[in-house]
Amino acid sequence: MKILFGAENDGLHISPTDPNGYEWWYFDAVSDDERYVLVVIFFLGTPMSPYYKAVVDGKNPVPNDWCGVFVTLHERTRSGYAERAYAYNVYKGGAFAPDGATVAVGGSRFVREGNAWNLSLEERGLWLGAVRGNLSFAADFLPGHTPIPGDEAHTWVCVAPDCRVSGDLTLASGEAVRFAGRGYHDHNFGRLPWMDTPAWYWGRTHFARDKPVCGLIQYSWFAGSEPRRVVLTWTPTGATTVTRNVQNSTDEDDFDVAQLFTRRKRPIFHSTIKGFGESDLQSVKVSQPIGWSGLQESPFYSRFPLVTEARFAGGGKGSYIGIGELFRPVGLTGEIMSVALWTRIRRRS
Repeated sequence: MKILFGAENDGLHISPTDPNGYEWWYFDAVSDDERYVLVVIFFLGTPMSPYYKAVVDGKNPVPNDWCGVFVTLHERTRSGYAERAYAYNVYKGGAFAPDGATVAVGGSRFVREGNAWNLSLEERGLWLGAVRGNLSFAADFLPGHTPIPGDEAHTWVCVAPDCRVSGDLTLASGEAVRFAGRGYHDHNFGRLPWMDTPAWYWGRTHFARDKPVCGLIQYSWFAGSEPRRVVLTWTPTGATTVTRNVQNSTDEDDFDVAQLFTRRKRPIFHSTIKGFGESDLQSVKVSQPIGWSGLQESPFYSRFPLVTEARFAGGGKGSYIGIGELFRPVGLTGEIMSVALWTRIRRRS
């Protein structure tokens, strides 16, 4: 995996008409009171759909025929986060500005103005109603870091890891939700299939703004048979630090693919990260809370709330809610799964 940084890499990297490519723009946010978790994704070529199996089967589908928009809103309950809004629509065609300043798919779009991404959403639900809203993701800083070379079959762009998010959503029920919180924006692109990637884990957490380190992102994936890890942290001034192959001691093998997608009462992900060198962050313990419901579950993909317990230099510590995901691409290739995907996706004209 190759890694890029900043908004200058948020533009279009693949041709919409070149078969088997994909590109997506991802946004998420947790409200300031931790009541709501929001996720929005714009797709050019939608890997988590039957598009993936079409590539594996040698059909050479065109990304522009598989554009998509995904929107979910979850509300915190005693047992975790319950789904309050859901839309996942696939369309033929979209508009993608080469510089990434505008992306429009279906009834939704975003426009970048300086260091802010303004989202306008109008997506029909699975059956009735629609999710509508206007949201602003205003970046506190844009990370400055030299590219990290790697296999260019997949590239992750860390665009804006810390954003102030505000706006309004109207749910299919007609209920209005005012959203204010902190968010995250990244961007991924490349070519399918992911034959050399049995699984990956990604997770991010924002810490308090008055801490010496304001947040952490971990991206862990297989490259051949060896797991590789990248951890990114940043300070209140926006100074970023990237650590590769950070020391990672786990209570269980978080890269045992056979176990990742087995339903168990114990957490499916749990790790302690150390080895931050001279950083003011000493260690973090990241886990999926026992007994909490997830944000999205399937045999090949899981998105879930994270609890991150952070320890800082000088004895400071805190516990924060974040978002994580586990993905096993091979799970998309089964005959049954490729059909079952349509139960949660709608093809729109």
